[in-house]
Amino acid sequence: MSTCNRSLKPRRVPRGAFVAVLLVAGFWFGSAEALFTVGPASDTACQFHDIQSAVNAAQQNPGPDLIQVSAGTYLHQTTITVADGSDVTIEGGYQNCSSGSRTDRSTLDAQGTSDGPIFIDEGSGALTLLHLILQNANNPTGPGGAISAVVAGPLTLSDVLVYSNRATYGGGLFISGNSIFRPTLTLIDSSINSNTASFNGGGLYVTTADVFIHGSTNFLANLANGTGDNGDGGGIYALDTNIHATGHSLPKFPFVGFNQATRYGGGVYFGATANALEFFLANDSASLPLN
Repeated sequence: MSTCNRSLKPRRVPRGAFVAVLLVAGFWFGSAEALFTVGPASDTACQFHDIQSAVNAAQQNPGPDLIQVSAGTYLHQTTITVADGSDVTIEGGYQNCSSGSRTDRSTLDAQGTSDGPIFIDEGSGALTLLHLILQNANNPTGPGGAISAVVAGPLTLSDVLVYSNRATYGGGLFISGNSIFRPTLTLIDSSINSNTASFNGGGLYVTTADVFIHGSTNFLANLANGTGDNGDGGGIYALDTNIHATGHSLPKFPFVGFNQATRYGGGVYFGATANALEFFLANDSASLPLN
């Protein structure tokens, strides 16, 4: 019986096939987020010490960006403008700029100065805000106390408290689209609380958009303080907008409660100029009704 020994040599993979594998892998996994860190001046590990500088740097990166903000209070001096064509996530509550662990929320405090909203979103990419407190903004001549987003990309707030802000329309949030582009707003486990509009929409003013509300999100103690033909929608003022609210419940607070309007819709003002729109509520559980 004879045996034949054959040496096993590795086969050479054609270069074209290797390039194809790389292209498929890149498509499958997508682009990694570029990381930018923000924290107090005392933390030398931080790349930036204010959020606007980090946003500007992120805008130079062509792909998605993650801005990690250390826990603490940041006294807001000027409006933070996001004009990125790519997706941007701003996540607060990190222990420090060297740590990847999150311990709390970060607070952006405008101190009641009349400098406009805390955030202006005018980018086409998605903007996601996580684990933040946006408070004490005063925008006496324009819309949006904490955030103003006009014909912008998708906006998501998760675990965000929008508290004690003021504006003409949308004391807390102002979201607006048009007949060509309908933006989307998603609220997850967030609270729109104690904001004031001098015209309409104490907590949220939204027009020609789609709103998705999930988890324990609530609209509490907001005020639409207009006079004459204004003063509508203490909690929410929605015009030509679809609102889908699911799973909204808190053991001690209602989904929409304790809001006030000087004219129509203490809790919600919902109107349409032309098309049939929808206010959809599911899985209701609250200690008090909409008011």
